[in-house]
Amino acid sequence: MTDPIPTGAHLVTPRGWYQHHGIYAGDGHVVHYSGYCHGLHTGPVEEVSLEQFCAGRDFATRVHAGSRYTPTEIVERARSRIGEQRYDLLANNCEHFCEWAIMGQSSSVQVERFLASPLALVRRIVGGAVLASALALAATAQGTEAATPPPTAKGSVGERRIALVIGNARYPTIPLNNPENDARVMGATLRGLGFEVTEHVNLPVRKFRQVLRDYVRTLQNTDGVGLLYYAGHGVQIDGRNYLLPVDINLRDEEEIKDEAIDIDDLFVSKLEHAKARGLIVILDACRDNPFRGKTRNIQAAGGLAEMGARGALIAYSAAPGATAEDGPEGSNGVFTRHLVREMLEQGVEVETMFKSVRVKVLRDTNKRQMPWVNSSLTADFQFSPQAPDARKEDLRQQELKRLQELLNRRDQQQRELEAQVKALQRERVAEVPRTKPAARPAVEMASGPKAEAEAAKKTELQRCVWCFPASTE
Repeated sequence: MTDPIPTGAHLVTPRGWYQHHGIYAGDGHVVHYSGYCHGLHTGPVEEVSLEQFCAGRDFATRVHAGSRYTPTEIVERARSRIGEQRYDLLANNCEHFCEWAIMGQSSSVQVERFLASPLALVRRIVGGAVLASALALAATAQGTEAATPPPTAKGSVGERRIALVIGNARYPTIPLNNPENDARVMGATLRGLGFEVTEHVNLPVRKFRQVLRDYVRTLQNTDGVGLLYYAGHGVQIDGRNYLLPVDINLRDEEEIKDEAIDIDDLFVSKLEHAKARGLIVILDACRDNPFRGKTRNIQAAGGLAEMGARGALIAYSAAPGATAEDGPEGSNGVFTRHLVREMLEQGVEVETMFKSVRVKVLRDTNKRQMPWVNSSLTADFQFSPQAPDARKEDLRQQELKRLQELLNRRDQQQRELEAQVKALQRERVAEVPRTKPAARPAVEMASGPKAEAEAAKKTELQRCVWCFPASTE
């Protein structure tokens, strides 16, 4: 009987708050990264029955155009990772696994959507079976979406944020495992944090120079924050740092100077007097000599040289003169993996954030790799600004409303009192009798001695009246 599902097909089945992915291996079997689909603890890459994979739910097939591998090769690639237990929701989940097996590179639509609007996804989660780090990311992004949904460069963060993200991996003779993955997860993270992101992978030298020139012009006329992220080969020659385009000729160091990108000359030095409020440069490029193997740094002197610029923060994945680890194929470098997580921590100043990255990279590499930062920033900056507490804001609004109502009542009472006073004044005026003018005598008394005698007699009679009270009979 013919199997109705094509071998090597990418299967997708719903899990309530997310979609689970696997590679169909034929004969009713699926290879998948079990991750958190079995519970709160991460599971390995395993081969299970189709019924176990679907867990009672329907499934669909994702169609891929231009796969690099045959169906048999896809299944072999998936089975080659059975037993691996490095599940990471952001960088190495079940969707990353399937895209890697089919297309040769890891990517995840779910992660990009999650980072762009974390709470939109978290609101759909029922129960507690979710990756602890995802919950932490959602919590740190809560202010970004709940208070100012979703973050934008000119809204929630209050300033324009512009980022250029570059990942070079496909060098003809010295390819790297993860710069493309690093660039994609960095781009998605920065978009979720309100940056306008221009993202490029595998740039040849002419395109690389053009992209940098365009970005410099943008920052020179922008009053905001600029960020450059680069993952790929880098080299220090004669104290200068060069980033390597994918079409560079690696025959000798002099040709590298001619064809590579002098990051200080072409970018950093041109922005010291730009309008941008701050500049952040992140170089995940401190790798070993590519003349000797598949790592990221042609070292005339070991590692990259330390750079500095006024009003800028320059971060390196490893200390000056030291090298960084690229990581296994299909994942992310240890530096970028921790960096994108720490960027989402709310209310953390950028220098403090890079210190946390340094601590975790040192821990995970057993102190073999120590990220380095050179900062001369003159303004505070947080990738994920602290959002106002929604409850406190609500209480504040309620208090303002209550005070306004009280003021309105006071105004009304004052108007009523003034009306009462005016009414009382009118009543008192009405009750007071008006004074009548004295009547003129009908006949005026004659003047002269006779009149004076009559007046004296009248006065004497009045005096007698006062001296002898009237009879009470």
